Amino acid sequence: MSEARVGAEAGYASSATLDEIASWLRTRRRVCVLTHAKPDGDAIGSTIALVRTLRLIGGSWADPAHIKAWYYGPLPTWTKSIAQSDEFEAVSSSKINENGVEDTEPDAIVVLDTGSWNQLESVTPLLKGREDRTVVVDHHLDGNPDVAERRFIDAKAAAVCVLVAELCRLLLERESVTKLPAGVAEPLFLGIATDTGWFKHSNVDARALRTAADLIEAGADHSRLFRETEQRQRSGRLRLVGRALSGMELHLDDRLALLSVAAKDVHETGVGLGDSGGLADYALAIEGVEVAAVLTEVEGEGRPLTKISMRSKSAEDPIAVNEILTAFGGGGHRQAAGARYEGTIDEAKKELVRLVKEALS
Repeated sequence: MSEARVGAEAGYASSATLDEIASWLRTRRRVCVLTHAKPDGDAIGSTIALVRTLRLIGGSWADPAHIKAWYYGPLPTWTKSIAQSDEFEAVSSSKINENGVEDTEPDAIVVLDTGSWNQLESVTPLLKGREDRTVVVDHHLDGNPDVAERRFIDAKAAAVCVLVAELCRLLLERESVTKLPAGVAEPLFLGIATDTGWFKHSNVDARALRTAADLIEAGADHSRLFRETEQRQRSGRLRLVGRALSGMELHLDDRLALLSVAAKDVHETGVGLGDSGGLADYALAIEGVEVAAVLTEVEGEGRPLTKISMRSKSAEDPIAVNEILTAFGGGGHRQAAGARYEGTIDEAKKELVRLVKEALS
């Protein structure tokens, strides 16, 4: 059983309300905002929105330099068009220690869009021993309750930005999300849009749409966000997509699609690992395919390591890919999950075919 699944069974659930979390955060002066490695739109949108909100309520006693998002792992190419350079810092694990970053001791740590030690490995030294001053706001099923004393978990939320929109409203004491500042509303809209595949995935629900509409009313420029994040792909990204699709394998009567991204593909196309996102959606567009997995070779670990990203197609009873990936210590959502497999891509393929076959039988 995976560490993440054990955490969920041991009580990965809410221990505080958003109102209680907001009240506590109002008293904090030095806040470190974290998320999972290789942050996506929901992770970046939620963290930047919270940083901006906390800076707004900080007043004269809070130094903006002490309220910042810290990212680790590759960032999307569009990050700097969404966030200001002083609002975040890309840090390496060597800069993070038990004293914080560069010896700055935070009096609050907020973790958004994850609560799993597996996804917080690079910042574990910072989190350990600070559970009493750590907050987790997450919308995933799996996580570890010992990451934070204060937790708000809502696995029914389409994106963590749905939850953070309400947290920002409470922090700023606005009567509705429509009254949020445009600079806060915009990254929140981005998170909801990207985590729902721009409102086409099965996780779209009335709450997500209402929140998105409220954020547009608050000033989010959805056209600009789409242009900045979805219509500025590098040519190398499309070449990488082409390579992955040309090597796609279909298994189990064409119900399972496997796409591979080797390290040499990344180097030869001149892109980064952040450019491999969304590949599974291409495979799910094929008639008959119910599950798609993207297997990416991870370099620099000293041993063969494969990153797995899985999605399943919307259906009356969709395949629970998060349950499949518990065999590798992974997790996530029912129809979108990830894991890291200690082995080569070919070895990971064989295991995935076996596990998906069991799930489909």
